[in-house]
Parts: sequence; C-alpha cells; structure tokens
Amino acid sequence: MTEGHETVDFKLHFQHWPTLVEMKLYDAGREKVAAIFKHQGYDVTEIPEDKPQQLISYNGTLNVWLVDCGCTSLLSTEEQEKLYSGDCYIVQYSYVEDGKDYHLFFAWYGKDSVKEDSVATASLMSSLANSVKGHPVVAQVFDGREPELFFSIFKSLIIFKGGRSAGHKNHVVQKSDRNGCHQKDEVALFRVQVLRHDCVQAIEVDLVASSLNSSHCYILQDGGSFFTWLGSLSSPSDHNMFDRMMNKLCPFKQSLLVREGSEPDDFWKALGGRSEYSKEKRVKSWPTDPHLYACRFEQGLLKVKEVFSFCQDDLATEETLILDCKNEIYVWVGLHSDVTSKEQALNIGKMFLQDGILHDRRSIETTVYIITEGDEPAFFTDFFKWDSSKQSSMVGNSFERKLALLKGLSPKLETPDRSMRRPSPRRPGVSSEPSTPEHQQQQPTAARRAFGSASASGRFARERSPAAALAASPPTPSPKSRSSSSTSTPTAVARRLFPASLHASEAVHVLSNGTARRR
Repeated sequence: MTEGHETVDFKLHFQHWPTLVEMKLYDAGREKVAAIFKHQGYDVTEIPEDKPQQLISYNGTLNVWLVDCGCTSLLSTEEQEKLYSGDCYIVQYSYVEDGKDYHLFFAWYGKDSVKEDSVATASLMSSLANSVKGHPVVAQVFDGREPELFFSIFKSLIIFKGGRSAGHKNHVVQKSDRNGCHQKDEVALFRVQVLRHDCVQAIEVDLVASSLNSSHCYILQDGGSFFTWLGSLSSPSDHNMFDRMMNKLCPFKQSLLVREGSEPDDFWKALGGRSEYSKEKRVKSWPTDPHLYACRFEQGLLKVKEVFSFCQDDLATEETLILDCKNEIYVWVGLHSDVTSKEQALNIGKMFLQDGILHDRRSIETTVYIITEGDEPAFFTDFFKWDSSKQSSMVGNSFERKLALLKGLSPKLETPDRSMRRPSPRRPGVSSEPSTPEHQQQQPTAARRAFGSASASGRFARERSPAAALAASPPTPSPKSRSSSSTSTPTAVARRLFPASLHASEAVHVLSNGTARRR
C-alpha cells in the first residue's frame, strides 16, 4: 500500500486519520539526488529560501536627520525616503517589542560624503541615542553595504547620486558647475530590488550598460522618457513593484516596458552603447556560523580571545565582547566594563575590522552594531538561548550575581547607568578615551585595568579567581551579615564557582603587527 492511496478499511484501524496529506520532499531522497550529481562531477549546493526573516516589528515610527556641517536637520515624511550618496544621515526607528520600547539608530555614510560630515555623524548619533528613554541600539552602515534590517524599516527608499548638504555642494562646485543634486529631467539608471511585498528600493547606479544584471530590474530615465527593463532571471515579485516605484520617481509618467534581449536602440543610446554585463543568477548565500570574542587592550593593542561553544552566561558584565557574523558584527558592552560611550564601542569595532585581527581581509565598511547589556534586541538574542530573567532580576558584578544565585537571593544593588554617558566612578584611574601609546605611558595603571580588568600577566578578570580579588579588597558586609554568624565566607564559595581551568581551551588571536594604532 502506497502513502496517499490508503483504502477506507485501512484507515478505520486508526483513531485519527488526517484528511489531507501534504506532499513534501523527503530529506533522504534529496540527499540521494545530490549524491548522484556529485558522483558525476557536479558541484551541488542547496539554495536557501530567498525569503527575508522578520527581525523586528514593522509597525514602528521612522525619523531621519540630515547631517550638515556638524548639525542635524529633521527631514519631512516625504523626504526621509530619499537619501543621497553625497550625504550622511542618522536614521531612528522606534518600535515596541515584548512590551518594551526599542530605539534603533543607524548612522548611514554615503560613499561620496565629505569627511567633515562623516566625522560628525557618529557623535551626533550617540547624542540622540542617549537622549531617548527605553532601549537604544546604535549601528553604522555604509552606502552599498546595507543589511536587510536597514532596508526593512523603510516602506520604500530611493538612493540618488549627489547630495543636499552644504559640504557636498561646495565640494562639487569646486570641480564643476553642477550643484551636486539629482535633477528631475537628467539621464539616470536605477536598480530596483524588493525585500518583501511592502518594501522596495531603487538605487541609482552608474549610467553604463555594464551596471545591468539579469537578476535585477531597472528603471532608465532619459529626460522625460522612462524605460522599465526586466532581467531574464528576475523574480515576479520585482515586476509587481515597478508601478509603485515609478509613482515615487516620476508621478503621472508612463514607462516603456523592455524585456532583456528586446531592447530598442534608444535604450542603448541612453546608456552610451552596448557592453557586456553579468547574466548569472544571484542567489542568497547561507549565513555563516557566528563567533564570539572577548576583547581587551594590552600596550595599546587590541587583543581578542575566542569563546567556544558560547552561551548567554559568557556575556560577563565586566567585559566587552564581539559577536562576529562576518557580514555584520555586534559589539556587546557590559554595564561594568570600562567602555563608557557608544563612540568608544564603535572604535573597538573599527579596530577589529581595520587591524585584520582574524586575517580574513574583512571590509572596513562592514556593519557594526553596539549593544549595551540590558538593551539586547531580538535580532541579537536570537544567536543565544536567551533567558531574559537572568538580567531582569540580577544586578551587580559577575561574582555578586553568582553568589546571589548560590544563596537563592537577588543582590540589592544599584543598577549602573545604561546610557554610557558618564565614566564609571568605581575606577577613577580609567579614561573613557581610546587607548594610545601615550596614554599607556602616562597611565600604566589604567592600561592594565582596561577591558575587563586585565592583569599584568594578560589574563581576563573572569579568568582570575574572585577569591583573590576578595582577599585584596574584601567587600564591606551589610548590617545583617555582620550580625549573622551562619553565613559562609565568600572565599570558599569562590573556589567552587571559578575552577582554574574554566577558560583553558580558549584560543588567542593577537595582532601580528606590533605598531600601536590610534582609535
């Protein structure tokens, strides 16, 4: 008897029989087919589903600021869906998740933006993030390397060449008579890409035929005429969004539909003539396995140590860690770490990329997120088996938290300031400025304590036995503990909680270049 063709008498022997059997591709059969092709010499890889994952709620509110000469100007609702590659912007997206208010800030750097605006963007974004209530998360993204999360917060987005800031216009005027801003009746080519049914982008590309790709759709503007070009490998979802994007680019204008291979001469003339372009199908690659690294500084050099088989408990409150997902990295900052500002955390991410610590030639324009302890969003906690009760009920440093768990109590301590706006008062010798060789010479004590209280021997604070720390500076007991004689001593507890071989298997990645770099 074959599945799907069972007789009525056969089904009567079962108490519950499904009325509809869904057909599916069995894993065993799929593996056999792949094995046959591999045996014949073909390189077989499974193509992942090209469906975007919903990372955050799409019912939030959006605000966009233009960075111009060290100041910000809020854009109107209509203008905030138009970005220019010659400018820098600060994008704020506020949404509610699990009853909490989250604020996601992006610093977007146009590829043709001037240095003055680029330098001011990070500090202006940090100031805006520190002024909001709730759970802020900041990130820096670069033109042409935006993650899906950035595009998903826009219903529609158009990225033009040129710019609106005074700095960019002055830079363009010095080279030509143009004002540097996109003109409505000029010749331009836009690549149209669809993330989901209500999220579409049009990105202006170079006006040459080599910018075309069979996997995408394009809109060609030639003065008052418009062509919509459909690549032979493009998806039907891209075709359905053409009308919506045409209404954004040129309302009340009609376009000529052109399919790949049947282009008129006027189409190629507007592009400057025919030329070769990519005709290969672009598929979404599989995400790489994330890696977690603990960070510290030693003599002005950033050193990282990988944490294998990581979990939520590895996020120690005294440390700064980097979650490396290749296409984007997350800098997680503990509340008791020595990183006191979001700008300083961004510099750590830049050094991780720029100095080539992992020797994989990572682009400096990789997206960097800054996550503060207690403000973790869902798109970060998805990398862990996350238990939100561990942080909502526990405060204090790592030893105090472990001691409270052992006793079944929650320590009554004041939660540190999560805004990272003020230096931590508990370590007066530590500066919030980036570490440099000059700082190392002037303040050797601060250099030894940076990033998780690294000792002179180069080991992390979480690798040291807390019993030794208690012996050096015993905590002041509360009035209750003074009167109670049945409480066990912290030294004995610490020996059981922190075995000497806790992190003996961690690998060390150290910069081979001995030259110290400024952040």
